[in-house]
Amino acid sequence: MQKEKTAKKTDLQSEFAKSSSPQERFDYYMAHPEAEIDPRFAAELKDKHVVLVAGWGARLIRLLERLLKVPKEQRYMAQPAINLKKMGAYVTIRHPRSVSIQRSTKELIEELPSLYKKGGNRQIIVVGHSRGGMIATMTGMMAPHLLRPQEGQDKAMIRKLITFQSPVNGHYYTDNILVKLLSMAGLGFMKSGGNFGLGALTHENIHELFSADAFRKRLSHADQELVRNSILYFVGGTDNIPLVDKLAGPTDGVVPLDNQRRTEYGSVAGVYTDVSHLNAMIAMGSARKSASRALALSFTEAVAKSLAMGPEWDKIVSDAMEKKLQGVLKTGRVAPTSR
Repeated sequence: MQKEKTAKKTDLQSEFAKSSSPQERFDYYMAHPEAEIDPRFAAELKDKHVVLVAGWGARLIRLLERLLKVPKEQRYMAQPAINLKKMGAYVTIRHPRSVSIQRSTKELIEELPSLYKKGGNRQIIVVGHSRGGMIATMTGMMAPHLLRPQEGQDKAMIRKLITFQSPVNGHYYTDNILVKLLSMAGLGFMKSGGNFGLGALTHENIHELFSADAFRKRLSHADQELVRNSILYFVGGTDNIPLVDKLAGPTDGVVPLDNQRRTEYGSVAGVYTDVSHLNAMIAMGSARKSASRALALSFTEAVAKSLAMGPEWDKIVSDAMEKKLQGVLKTGRVAPTSR
């Protein structure tokens, strides 16, 4: 049995050595704007229901997009949705109403059964950008039963939980003394101000919710392993935003690279350079349309490979991506500026 496992891992390592990394695919799509995703990956996504969960401030962004009459294909999360639909996936976009991560997660968990039915009982892949990724991660921690088949079913409701540039490992803003004091002062008008609240974005809602202790206390050993095998992190950063790196080290302009994944649970599926916080999911004037499209394509491929190859593949990829990430953190350099 052990020999079979070793042989399987060796096969996966050999496969990984021959495959292009998410960064290499991103670079390829940036250089070939007319290219399309490899059709071999369509089979892994055509029977899935992808729920895209928007980040902090998304409701305001949506309002501005409508007021400014931004073309639909350039709006927040439009590129990933367009690409996933091309692959045959059923796609739903959600803009959380509450600033509270826990409350937003509970609302999503309560809605998932109806989304599952609405999507024709397709397995759900929850993809969250920025704060939406924290909601995706917390979904696994609060409802691990959705990651395994229920009685009378042959498949789990949720197949994967995916974050994209999410501060699941904290954020330098949340440790800022000014933010803490403002939150402690009880600014009710700000706390009730929709996505502008401060209280839900400070220490107790990030560092404590997404700590190793919280993970262990909340879940049994079996559920911990289930969650680890279900969460994928996509990390990105850039050198093109001045001064922010002086505060937080390598960053995407909003979230530091070192804060975009938890080493205690989940796997790093992709590390991207020359990517800002907005490039991941939006293609308005403040972000490069080409980068948004290239990310949507390379991200889709990476997810499809994970679905096809399973947790052992994720672990091998994660080890390679973490090594790359540590190299970036050590040098303090993110973006290759050759393009």
